[in-house]
Order: sequence, then structure tokens, then C-alpha cells
Amino acid sequence: MYSGKGNVMLVSQIEDTIHDLTQGDKTVTTYVGELNRAWADLDHLAPLLLPHPKCVAAVKKWIEDRRVVKFLKGLNIAFEGRRAALMHLTQLPTLEEAIAAMGQEETRLKQIEKVEVVPKAAYYVSNR
Repeated sequence: MYSGKGNVMLVSQIEDTIHDLTQGDKTVTTYVGELNRAWADLDHLAPLLLPHPKCVAAVKKWIEDRRVVKFLKGLNIAFEGRRAALMHLTQLPTLEEAIAAMGQEETRLKQIEKVEVVPKAAYYVSNR
């Protein structure tokens, strides 16, 4: 009775949250955590009941593909190259593979930032 199952307004609110969720200034891990929490709430409140077990695998794949696309589309522009590469594959990676790839990309981008930062001298020496 109090589980929230069937609460259309709550389901709608969660769907809006998922739709609007982007990485922003969060790390990939934090962004994924927020998405996973929202997806878990949605799965709990609006479970998909299938009459035939044969449909389960196909529907799970379809849902995962939608989630991979949402995850990739919500990433910052810095991830555009890697995102485009994944989205141009003949078959989308699993959500776990996409998250791992973007985690690696985030690490790579942080390394580049460290290299590109040129330390400035604390003082200037003049030859006068």
C-alpha cells in the first residue's frame, strides 16, 4: 500500500528527473550513481511485467540500450569523441562497458589537464 507502486505522479517525476539529468560538474561516477538510483526507483515503482519468459531477454536489451544512450547523451562535451565512437558501433556496448569506457576517458582527460598546466614562476628575475 505504501510502496508507491502505481503512483503515476511519482513515476512521472522520476522520469522527468532522468530526462533532465546530466553530468554537469559531477564526476562520471557521481553522475552514474544518480542515474542508477533514479532507474532503480523507476524499476521498483513501475515494474515491467512480461507474460512470456522468452520476451525478457529482448526487453532487457532494449531497456539497457535506452539507458546507454541516456548515459552517453548526458555526459559533458569533453567526452564527445569517445561518446561518438561508442554510438557509431554497429551494436551499443552494455551499460557497464559504456560506464567503464567513460571512466577511462575521464582519467585520461584529467592526465591531459595535469600535463597542460604550465607552472608559472613565483617571481621574475631581471638582468638590470
